[in-house]
Amino acid sequence: MPPPRTADERPEQEPPHTLAMAALLVSVASFSLLQSLIVPVLGTFQDAYDASPGTVAWVLTGYLLSASVTTPIVGRLGDIVGKTQMLIITLAILSGGSLIASVAPSIHWLIAARVLQGLGGGVLPLTYGIARDMFHLRYSGALATLASVAAGSFGIGIILAGPIVELVGFRGLFLVPMAMTTAAGIAAYLRLPRPTPAGGRLPSARSTVLLTASLISLLLALSKGVDWGWDAPRTLTAGALSVVAGVLWVRSERSASTPLVDLRLMGRRGVWSTSAIAGLVGFSTFALYGFLPQFVQGGPADGFGFGASITQSCAFLVPAAITSFIFGMAAPRLERSLGARPVIVGGCAVIATSLFWLTARHTQPWQIHTASAMFGAGSGVVIACMATVVISSVPSGQSGAAGGLNANARTLGGSAGAAAMAAIVDSSGVAGHPTSGGFTAGFAMLGVSMVLATAAACVLPTPRRGSPAVLPIA
Repeated sequence: MPPPRTADERPEQEPPHTLAMAALLVSVASFSLLQSLIVPVLGTFQDAYDASPGTVAWVLTGYLLSASVTTPIVGRLGDIVGKTQMLIITLAILSGGSLIASVAPSIHWLIAARVLQGLGGGVLPLTYGIARDMFHLRYSGALATLASVAAGSFGIGIILAGPIVELVGFRGLFLVPMAMTTAAGIAAYLRLPRPTPAGGRLPSARSTVLLTASLISLLLALSKGVDWGWDAPRTLTAGALSVVAGVLWVRSERSASTPLVDLRLMGRRGVWSTSAIAGLVGFSTFALYGFLPQFVQGGPADGFGFGASITQSCAFLVPAAITSFIFGMAAPRLERSLGARPVIVGGCAVIATSLFWLTARHTQPWQIHTASAMFGAGSGVVIACMATVVISSVPSGQSGAAGGLNANARTLGGSAGAAAMAAIVDSSGVAGHPTSGGFTAGFAMLGVSMVLATAAACVLPTPRRGSPAVLPIA
C-alpha cells in the first residue's frame, strides 16, 4: 500500500478524509473535557482523599500551570518538527496522564497526573495548524468546526461531571477522556498527513526557562491570590518574579537566533488583538462556568439561587453548550457575509449583554437559561472566528506558535477571571457564606470585561476580499 500523500501533495479539489477530520475533532473535544470536567466536583476529591480544600485546589491549579507553560512551547515545536508528530505525542501524554489520574491512590498522585495532562495543552494550536495545512485555501469552516467543538465540549464537561460521578464514580471523569484521546491518537497516526517539517534549530533553553518562570509565577499569583491574600508577600513576590522573568525573556527573544516566539509575530494586529479578545473571553467564560452553578445551588437561607443539586445546577449551562456549538458552526457563513471584524464585535457585544442581563435578572430559572443561551451564542461565534483570524494572520510555518499564544491567552485570562470572581463573591459574605450582592457584582464585572473585548474587536484587521480567512471548506 503506498504511503498517504501529504497535504502539499494532495490535489486541492480532493475532499479531506473523514477519519482525519474526526481525529482532530476528538482531540480538541477530549482536551476541552479534561479542562472542565473536574471544575464542579472538586469537593468530591476532597471527600475521596480526605484532603484539605487548599490541597484539592491544586488538582485544577497544577493542570493550568502545566498547560500555560507547555502550550506555546509545543505549538512552536510543532512548527519545527511537524505538527502531526507533536499531536500524536501530545495525545499519548494526555492518555497516560488520564490513566494515572483514574487509578491515583492519593491526592498527590492525582495532582501529579493533572500536571502531566497539562502537557497536552498544545492540542489546540496543533490541530488548528494541521487543519490549515490539510484544507489549504478552504480551511475557515474546518477551523470554525474545531473551535466550536472545543468551546461546546468545555461546557458539556461541566454539565456531564455530576452525572458521571453519580453513575460510575469520580474516576470516570478521567476514563472517558482517556478513551477519546487514545482513539484520536490512533486515528492521527493512521490518517493525518505528515508534510515535511519546516525544520530549524530548537529554541534556546534560556528563553524556554524564562518564559516558564514568568507564566508559572503569573498564574500562581492569579490563582492563589484569593487564598494567600492579594497583598501577601507570597502573592507580591510571585507577581514581581513574573514581571522580571517576562522582561528578561523579551530581551532574550530579541537577541536569540532561534526565538521561542517571534516577537514580530505578536506585533501583528491580527495576533495581538485576538490574543487580547481571547484573554477577556476566557476571563468571563471560566468565571461564569465556575460560579453560575454555585449561584443556583444557593437556597432561601442564602438569599439567592434555587437550591439545585450539582447535577441540576450544571444543567443551567446546557443552553450555553448548545448555542455555542450551533452559532460556532454558523460562524463561517456570517464571516463570509459580513466579515470577521463585525461578527466578532457583535459576538462580544452579545456576551456582554448576556452578562448584564444576568446582573439585573437572576431571580427566576428562565432568566438564567436566557442568559446562558445568549452567552453561548456570542462565545461560539467569537471563538470560531478568532481561530480563523489568528491562523490567517501568520505564515503556515508559524501557525502553531500563533495558535499557542492565543490558546494561552485564554487560559491565563480564565485563571484571572476565576480569581477575580472568587475575590468578589467571597468578600461579600461572612465566614465563607457569599451573598446575592457578591454574585451580582461579579456578573457586572464580567460584563465590563466583555465591553473591553468588544472595544478590542473593533481594531481587528479586515481580511482582503478573497482572503483564506473568509473562504469555506467544501
